[in-house]
Amino acid sequence: MKQRTSDIAVEILHHLAEAVIGIDEGHSIRFFNRSAEAIFGFSREEVVGQSLDILLPDTQRARHAKAIDAFSQSGEPSRYMNDRALITGRRRSGALFHAEASILRTSLAGTPLMVAILRDVTERIEADRKLRLAEARQRAILSAAPDAIVLVDADSGTILDANQASGCLLRCAPDDLVGLHHGALYPATERDRILQALAQCAENETLVLHDTQVRRRDGETWPVEIAASRAAMGDQQAWICFYRDIAHHKERESAHQRARTEADAANRAKSAFLAHVSHELRTPLNAIIGFSDMLRTSLFGPLGNSRYEDYATYINDAGQHLLTLINDVLELSRLDNNNLTINRQPTALSDLVAFCARAFANGAESGRVEVQLGFDERLDIDPRLIRQVLLNLLSNALKYSDAGSMVVIDAVRAPDGDLGIRVADRGIGMSTDQVARLFQPFGQADSSISRRFGGTGLGTTIARQLAEQMGADIVLDPKVEGPYARWTKEATPEGYDPENIMTLLGMGPKMRPGVVFECVGVPGVIQQIFEGAPRFARVVVVGVCMEQDRFEPFFGINKELNVQFVLGYTPEEFALTLHHLAEGKIDGSPLVTGKVGVEGVKDAFTELGNPEKHAKILVEPWR
Repeated sequence: MKQRTSDIAVEILHHLAEAVIGIDEGHSIRFFNRSAEAIFGFSREEVVGQSLDILLPDTQRARHAKAIDAFSQSGEPSRYMNDRALITGRRRSGALFHAEASILRTSLAGTPLMVAILRDVTERIEADRKLRLAEARQRAILSAAPDAIVLVDADSGTILDANQASGCLLRCAPDDLVGLHHGALYPATERDRILQALAQCAENETLVLHDTQVRRRDGETWPVEIAASRAAMGDQQAWICFYRDIAHHKERESAHQRARTEADAANRAKSAFLAHVSHELRTPLNAIIGFSDMLRTSLFGPLGNSRYEDYATYINDAGQHLLTLINDVLELSRLDNNNLTINRQPTALSDLVAFCARAFANGAESGRVEVQLGFDERLDIDPRLIRQVLLNLLSNALKYSDAGSMVVIDAVRAPDGDLGIRVADRGIGMSTDQVARLFQPFGQADSSISRRFGGTGLGTTIARQLAEQMGADIVLDPKVEGPYARWTKEATPEGYDPENIMTLLGMGPKMRPGVVFECVGVPGVIQQIFEGAPRFARVVVVGVCMEQDRFEPFFGINKELNVQFVLGYTPEEFALTLHHLAEGKIDGSPLVTGKVGVEGVKDAFTELGNPEKHAKILVEPWR
């Protein structure tokens, strides 16, 4: 009966989840259950009779031996896991692991034994280590965060935790905040608004309050930006509140506002000074202009010497120039002070353009402004202001173009329906840097231009501001070098001098012959080509123009132009052109304004209907 009971006890020990190891007084292993086999990796046959040291790392064997001997001599019946520190075991593979152990006295088959019951806690220890590491990292992040971070119980509103930056912002130790209701962080004027916003914020949303305040421990209020979101911490809901100090932003805004206020005041003072001085100058200037004109025209009889008339003319011209400058300064002053009055009224586009063209019908610029309107329309504008803008642009176009060259004014309709009035010239061109300075006050393209052409550099500034006041803008298309000037540069041989008598007689170096293709089909383009093309050039007109057009044969006769109207290109011309392109003899890339695949051909025809956007669209079948 005792034997059977002993067998049952042994079987029970084999089914325990913990490792059970029995050792005798010599520390030899006498019992090794199945869980011990699984934990250590040894079979029972391999360890029974072996020293316990086989299950221990070398560094731990002496300490374990002392502990077992001390227990053996103590007379204690057992020591439980909670009474012992963790021990370290060694598996068959040599890997070490952590375990909790209990030890007790018993006997097996009449042999006194000490039985160790071990539980492998390696995974738990590793999980605890990772948890502590994660907590340490989070704590380090919170401590290093420049923003104040406060953890608040969502139900009670009690502050659960706060980082170091919170103490700096609120002028107290972070631990002093724990246990307070977070409403205590806000001044009375802000408290209800902030608490209500938090209460109404949905669970998955982030609440952001851009301009609010917190109350410091000493009672001082401080500007902050608050961002808060709800988070689940186990079965507890909490608010994570971030407080960003925006005092430096507020100070910078105040500084900017002060600077703007001071700048506006200075600008108003400048404008007022200019207006006052300009008015004071105009009174004597009008007298100078009036009396000099009387002297110049000998209104009350001859002056006695023709030189006096010349001097009076010089005085009058200088006075008119100075008056123009003063008027520009006054206009700019009114614009800067927003003292401009706009009187909109229906105005015919044709009347507006015709008026501006007539302004240059007399004098040195007579006949140089050509109107090319393809349509008419009534505009709701202030005609006085728009006339001033157009007159300024026309004046500049005439001033900076070669003598005798034409300036064209026409109207274009953009694809989006906007109307544009265009002033086109063949001027000296502008670089990108010059364009950037063009609309700045006193900002002529460069100083040499003011010396060559005169002017103050205020005209384009006033024109743009007037246009903007009317809800429009001035767009500049700078041509640094026109096509005819570029051709002249490329076609001129070394030693060619157009003023040389031998050149004029047709002897000496000759320019390469030029070919101009007109493929636009818009009225006025042929006349432009006649004016700009070099002598003896061949002009091929292939553009289909369905409207009336006019050009002056005089230009073609004087330049001996060879003008040919063609319906289309021959297959031979197409083939030859393709060969030249393929062999690199012709560079067609400047004409290519778009590229499409086969699928985009249909849309390409639509795009080509806008000459302002495309010249040629290249079809690449491999796209």
